[in-house]
Amino acid sequence: MFYSIIITITMVLMTTLSIVLNLSLGDEPMLYAIFAPLSVLLYVLVILGILAVGMRLIIPKRVWNYKNRFFKVNKNQANRLVKIGIKKWKDKVPDLGWTAGFSKSTMKSTEVNNKKKFLQETCFAEGLHLTAG
Repeated sequence: MFYSIIITITMVLMTTLSIVLNLSLGDEPMLYAIFAPLSVLLYVLVILGILAVGMRLIIPKRVWNYKNRFFKVNKNQANRLVKIGIKKWKDKVPDLGWTAGFSKSTMKSTEVNNKKKFLQETCFAEGLHLTAG
């Protein structure tokens, strides 16, 4: 839910900015100013969705192992996270785990299997961010 609010706010702000710039510069037709930001955002969301599905289908689950050295947080990273106050805002960050059927907001139990699944999904999200970014 929170993620859809962020997307909606982003779409409204980018479209508003595009319209304002178009009114001041007058270079492009107004329809272009309205639909260009929306189409770019939609394009990015579609590409990310295709990338996520492709990664799920092609890359084996064992790659997203939280014990893998690649996903380990070292002491410097941990110290930086503490300095920026991660404990205060970490639960407010939206997640798209629901797209894979597992969201941190709906995780009811702290059983070992749930924790392992959560860690695996976190590793997958990190891989997706690195691939997309």
